[in-house]
Amino acid sequence: STYLACGLLVRGGVTVSDIQRNITSLRAGRAGRPAIKMVHWNADGFKVGLCTVPALKQPNSLLCLANNACISGRFTHMLAKFNMLYRRKAQVHHYTRVDGMDIARF
Repeated sequence: STYLACGLLVRGGVTVSDIQRNITSLRAGRAGRPAIKMVHWNADGFKVGLCTVPALKQPNSLLCLANNACISGRFTHMLAKFNMLYRRKAQVHHYTRVDGMDIARF
């Protein structure tokens, strides 16, 4: 999937060089794991928040908030299924007979 942006919120004893090294590793990929694909208009799509105070009872913690475009495939699939059902007029009778809706409103 293609990522639009990624936010990393890091807490604990982590250095900036460690974070940069891992971001570079994510962008390049390695054996068994493909590289992260970012949109062309936001190539530097990583934002990092660093807090040196660790979370309670944890030496380090990381929260990753990522926004990707993989949902479009699911919407396309749902639209195709809807169109297939609507062509057969499946479930339309629930709206026309029970609710009194006119067929032209579909």
